[in-house]
Amino acid sequence: MININNQGGNTPNFNFEKLSDMKETAKLIDKKIGRNTLLKFLREKGILMANNEPYQSYIEEGYFKYVIKMIDNSYGRYLFQTPVTLVTAKGIEFIKNQVDKEETKNENQEDN
Repeated sequence: MININNQGGNTPNFNFEKLSDMKETAKLIDKKIGRNTLLKFLREKGILMANNEPYQSYIEEGYFKYVIKMIDNSYGRYLFQTPVTLVTAKGIEFIKNQVDKEETKNENQEDN
């Protein structure tokens, strides 16, 4: 995603930010969980809504971007728009920490 900020000059300030979809995020946190399991986990933790949209507070914290993706066919004709949740680098670390906490909690319960 490219953010263009022109702050008083003629030269725009380009801010390139790497965003990952949920499938890529599941691979990057390296916990052997898939996209659907990750989405379910985030819903159960109250981070995502039932439709997989992040709650506004998590967007404002910089963990997620919620964007509209244009879908077209193989001929380049526009078909429809769909909302997509993307994860920032900060969000990947946040999710990894949440998964780690849950794993630690489960390990402690198994020891008892």
